[in-house]
Amino acid sequence: MEPLPAPEANLWLTADETQAFVDRIGHPRVGLHLDVKSMCAEGDPVEVIRRYGDKALYVHANDANRRGPGFGEVDFRRILSALKETGWPDLNTVVPCNFRMHRFGSNATPHMPAADTMRPQLGSLPFMAH
Repeated sequence: MEPLPAPEANLWLTADETQAFVDRIGHPRVGLHLDVKSMCAEGDPVEVIRRYGDKALYVHANDANRRGPGFGEVDFRRILSALKETGWPDLNTVVPCNFRMHRFGSNATPHMPAADTMRPQLGSLPFMAH
């Protein structure tokens, strides 16, 4: 279950509401899906991760501006550190919802800013330590 802020949704707008619903269902295949863009709408995404990172089944890494990591103001080093603190075993998906190539020129590799942002933290996560 992925909380999305208004106006994108009108039900389960926050991680708190969504986790309460997940708890009420009580089935191991129904869980919280955290999305960095959506957590930014709640305030500090790191605080949301600290509350629910150990319960989340899935995480979307995207910036508050709907682009990928490194294309906006979100500090993904803090995000990755918070996920590590909660024992998060893996990163699931980078989800840019609004990508514009004109910013990079015709020979650009669009994933590089996201990779450059995330690379320093990845080696310290358990699944990348091998």
